[in-house]
Amino acid sequence: MKIKWLYILAVSCCLAGCSGTPEENETTHTQEKIDLLKSISVDEERIDEGKFYSWQEEILVQYDEALEYLSRKYPSYEFTITDCRPENKINNMNTTFWFTAEGVPEDYELCIGDSGYEDNFYGYLVKEDYEKSLLEILQKAVPETAAVSTVFNTVLGEKYDETLTPAEIMTDSSGVTNSTEIFILEQDPVQAEKFFEEIKETLLHKGVYGSYHIIAVSSGPDSGKDFSEFVKNDQSVIVIDQRYNNFTHRLS
Repeated sequence: MKIKWLYILAVSCCLAGCSGTPEENETTHTQEKIDLLKSISVDEERIDEGKFYSWQEEILVQYDEALEYLSRKYPSYEFTITDCRPENKINNMNTTFWFTAEGVPEDYELCIGDSGYEDNFYGYLVKEDYEKSLLEILQKAVPETAAVSTVFNTVLGEKYDETLTPAEIMTDSSGVTNSTEIFILEQDPVQAEKFFEEIKETLLHKGVYGSYHIIAVSSGPDSGKDFSEFVKNDQSVIVIDQRYNNFTHRLS
């Protein structure tokens, strides 16, 4: 959940360049930009008068640059910025925007730091195909593998765009990290441990990079339902689980 950083802004105001009397700005800004600025500021009346501190001016510029970056990186989508956490020099935090795309139910993150503009929307684009590819690989080794659920949280730059493929992620040629849950239908913990070893060996030999949480469960959700959400809501179905990281090159 995102929060308004009003207290932090008040404390770090002098470091962010917002001391002194604001000057009136004659540039016309969209209502969306003004509303966002109000949501992270203390003095809304001053903003209505067109007066901005230097840190607010910077946010308005970054807002436009962020949308330009997203449109350039993902030309098939239209984006809306939904929230912002301004740079805070006291806690060494960079400016972060949250945004959504038309037809996409979740918000994603865009950070502005030493590496420039970086985001994690690529994860939404590749998630479904990646999970399908990984599940096919694992089911060949362990047919009892019921589902996988992958999260791509790392913010990355412009080259990680609409053309990113599951194969690039699996072989680490992309540099993309991920966290994946692997669900196996097996009630016997001894047999489940054997399956775990087969899963880990498959990941190692195929060179499938990532961090994994392998979970044996006694039952699963109805067809078409989210496996991860099902287990999260009813942890009594967990028989045994194990975490495993594979950051080793393909062995075969």
